Amino acid sequence: MANSKDALRQAVRLLKSGDFEQLNKFLERAVLRFPDRFELWEIFYLACRNRLDIKGAALVALRCLAAHPESKMPDQWLEQILLGLKAGDDELLEAARQLPGKFRYRYAAVFSILFENLPEGKAALSRLEADWPSEMENNLKRFAELAAGAGFFEEAEKLFWKLLERNPLAPEVLRQLVENQLGWGEKGNPEKIFETQQLAELLLRRFPEMPEAWFAMGMFWRAVSRPERSLPFLMKYFEARPESRWRSGLAFDVAYMEDMPQAEVLEIRRSWSNFFGAKAKVSGPPLHRDRNPNRRLRIGYVSPDFGRHPVGHFARTILLEHDRDAVEVFFYSHRNRTSEFDDVSKVFFEWAGESHWRWIKEADNLRLLKMVREDRIDILVDLAGHSMNNRLDVFCNRGAPVQVSWLGAPGTTGVVEMDYRFSDAIVEPEGESDRHSSEKIWRLPNGFHAITFPEATPEPSPPPMLENGYITFGSFNNAKKLSAETIALWARIMQEIPNARMLLKHVTMQNFTNREMFRSLFVLEGVDPSRILFQGPTPWREDHFAHYSKLDVALDPLAYNGTTTTCEALYMGVPVLTRTGTTHASRVSSSLLHRVGLDGWAAASDDHFIRIAKAAAAKPEVLASRRASLRSAYLASPLGRGRALARDLESAYRDMWEIKCAEEIRNSNNVKKQEIT
Repeated sequence: MANSKDALRQAVRLLKSGDFEQLNKFLERAVLRFPDRFELWEIFYLACRNRLDIKGAALVALRCLAAHPESKMPDQWLEQILLGLKAGDDELLEAARQLPGKFRYRYAAVFSILFENLPEGKAALSRLEADWPSEMENNLKRFAELAAGAGFFEEAEKLFWKLLERNPLAPEVLRQLVENQLGWGEKGNPEKIFETQQLAELLLRRFPEMPEAWFAMGMFWRAVSRPERSLPFLMKYFEARPESRWRSGLAFDVAYMEDMPQAEVLEIRRSWSNFFGAKAKVSGPPLHRDRNPNRRLRIGYVSPDFGRHPVGHFARTILLEHDRDAVEVFFYSHRNRTSEFDDVSKVFFEWAGESHWRWIKEADNLRLLKMVREDRIDILVDLAGHSMNNRLDVFCNRGAPVQVSWLGAPGTTGVVEMDYRFSDAIVEPEGESDRHSSEKIWRLPNGFHAITFPEATPEPSPPPMLENGYITFGSFNNAKKLSAETIALWARIMQEIPNARMLLKHVTMQNFTNREMFRSLFVLEGVDPSRILFQGPTPWREDHFAHYSKLDVALDPLAYNGTTTTCEALYMGVPVLTRTGTTHASRVSSSLLHRVGLDGWAAASDDHFIRIAKAAAAKPEVLASRRASLRSAYLASPLGRGRALARDLESAYRDMWEIKCAEEIRNSNNVKKQEIT
């Protein structure tokens, strides 16, 4: 390496050879010796990107910026990779602090906000505003987006309003402000949700054809648990903005709609797959070709919920009972490795071991695809569907020879490359369900749910009606499930049983306006508002379970049944009254009740639903007897036996794998016949 030209020629040779390890070592020496040679930095950055080292690429860009502050290129590199830097990193922040002048404060602000260090971020922004106002103005949008993404809603709000001072009708900024305010509202400032309502209504009045006005109204109604009002706005918005990241949320939310035909649900989810699946397509390592049907299978589970989350609790009950001689299990966790690594996450991590645990929140499509394929996964299982932070992108790219959907969201994903979906014969009887599923439905013999609860969970109590003298119905479900049709049916119970009470518990019920909105739905059906009771969130999980002692009978939402809440109620001795619907989401509780021998609590019609409720109110002694035995029945049922369900899964995986191997043998033989012909 006599001079910079020799260094550049050697770097190009190593780059072409694909030996990135040697190239990295060489460039580390070369840029120290010839920092003025910009081409060396450029190759160094590309080498880091090619081996998917996002942090390394960011460090190279920062060092290059320090050596070449006049160049715009390092800034562009950082812009390309910024969102890939999800986890806090002191080394990057320290590199930013070494930059000259305005760059130091710009990137100190960027990385401080990105890595959730708000005090340093605010200090850097103040310094920029005071000493380099043009720099602050030029990067205002980036700072606002980062602050919102990091959950610094108050700071983001100020920055978004500054942006709107420049252009009061900037559509993208208005949309981002709405998202920020709703996020802030959901994190404990509910008044922000209703500020958003005012903004949305103003936008819609003044600009009825602006897609961002539709978005604002749709997201407001979504936040206050009125999907039947939000979906028309959001569907209109996505027609105009098909690339929006919120479109997967629409594909999830259609499950809340009682009257939406299943053919339309499938089409909405399939259109997501057609649009985003095509955009997600990347080329990675080839699928492995070991099609031995008898060897131990490598199973990969992909989820954002390996932690304190309903899906996490189901998965913990079942997956940690896998027979390690039958399957080798990998977990792909789309969680923050610091802030979201909770006690339940640690249980998953310790069971799998570091060698079989993958953090994927920082991984883009290509990096995740490479992880899965390099792990030689045989069967990849999605535990999210279209719920938040899903990674359906890797499934669209055929990460594994066999791909399966299970848990996380009800019904079909619409993803063409998803081969199977776990369900059962009660939730999805053969026939109509199969016609509305992009996957082949694999019906497990004992249902597809099992969940156990902490030892600290309170014991079931006697029915409160024995002491109160009246029956208390209620629901602890997500308020988005409480549609107008559901409330109307529950109101009929209240009319038929004049002294009954209704208790609704959910995090959104802490907000006065939200409570009054639900209370008004009962009033419109002729129910005295004083009979409707509310409970917001409880700080500890044990406190949440203790509130079941206030219910005599749990009522199940119609379109989108409870799953976790149904299991919780049964475990606490509270029978659940459901009306068996026609879709996956509206039949889950019927399956869960069947497992514990409560088929009689699954009504076939609205009138049947009312008759069961009235019978329960008339026979408190029967309710008390049922309550005393229900926990034992639960523990003895498939719902309380995660190990048995793990065996069912392993048997299904083996059958799926044998089908895949046989299919490939047939295809190979057909190719050979064609070649001979």
